[in-house]
Amino acid sequence: MNKKILGVALLVVLAAGAGGAYWKFQQNKVSNEKKPEDGPLTFTPKELTQPSVRKLGGNLQWSGNLAAAQSAIVRSKTNGNLISLSVKEGDIVRAGQPLGSIDTSDFSIRLNERQAAIESAQANLSNAQRIYDTNKGLSEKGFISPAAIDGYRTQLDAAKAQMKGAQAQNAGVKLALRETALIAPMSGTVSKRNAQPGEKLSIEQAIITLVSANPIDMHGTIAPHQIAALKVGMLVTGEIDGLAGKRNGKLERIGPAADVGTKAIPIVVRFENNDGSLQPGQFAQAQAAIADEADSLTVPVQAVASENNQPIVWVVENDKLKRQYVKLGKRDENGLNVQILDGLKATDKILAMRFDGLKQGRVIKVQAVGEVTAAPKVDANKVDANKADTKSEPKSLGSK
Repeated sequence: MNKKILGVALLVVLAAGAGGAYWKFQQNKVSNEKKPEDGPLTFTPKELTQPSVRKLGGNLQWSGNLAAAQSAIVRSKTNGNLISLSVKEGDIVRAGQPLGSIDTSDFSIRLNERQAAIESAQANLSNAQRIYDTNKGLSEKGFISPAAIDGYRTQLDAAKAQMKGAQAQNAGVKLALRETALIAPMSGTVSKRNAQPGEKLSIEQAIITLVSANPIDMHGTIAPHQIAALKVGMLVTGEIDGLAGKRNGKLERIGPAADVGTKAIPIVVRFENNDGSLQPGQFAQAQAAIADEADSLTVPVQAVASENNQPIVWVVENDKLKRQYVKLGKRDENGLNVQILDGLKATDKILAMRFDGLKQGRVIKVQAVGEVTAAPKVDANKVDANKADTKSEPKSLGSK
């Protein structure tokens, strides 16, 4: 009987201990849930700034790819067999240089036929002219009536028309024969052979593609609000990927309309390429020096961060952080400040540099001049036997 009482008492003690442990776990859980996730962030006065208003002269930058300024496609002007091509891809040719030949046997036959037609028309014309001249003399002496001489004049006019028709047909065949010659229409480089010898050609079929890389163009795009600062013919400096140094060029043309998809406006910069060091397809960056007459709102470049591929700055409003999307313009000459086209006011207070881990609505504190961040506080009553809780007050992000 005593053993049974002892067992029951032991079970009661164990149950009470388990219940107490569970209650303590729940109390700690509630306490942790009520504990604030983040304390205030501390910043020094130098880590905050305001937008400045200034005349922002500087450089407008954009990028693009190089492409041949001129190109031409040599096409077949007639049907026929391609006999030969005297150039290959990569060859440099000059304007007027023969590039190959097309079978002209059919045109030779047609040319002979037209020449024979001319000779026949010439004989008819000579005979009609002789008859007219003879009868005209007789008409002047009164032996032939005026109506008869008009008939001879009509025959002469018909012979002349026949002669002109034969000559025109002959000229057409000669022109077609000349067009069978494959001649380079410009100086440049053979970029592609579109047909091969032995191939049956059709009218307007491409045979050879020529490109001229001197001068060479850089094709890029720029935002519509930046176009006002650019003028056709202005000096542009370019840096070519893979090549040292800078190249001077000029703004060749500005597109008349923005692209439907990107809303950007195409622009073309032209560079001289006398040494042939620039090749189509190379990536290039261009910049143009510009000056503003009006004041611009600017912030330090390091104050601008990126979120979802959009530029943002962190505004301090009522001692809390506010994420503010902004629209950027150009940079100043040194690249230290950037123009704000939309999203900020001159009176806004912002973080002067980029920080990690910032959150919308986070409470901040601006450290007074000479103030030292307080040392970490530890509650001795909450120190666990195995692991002490040494969580300190938030540090200034500027110390990173």
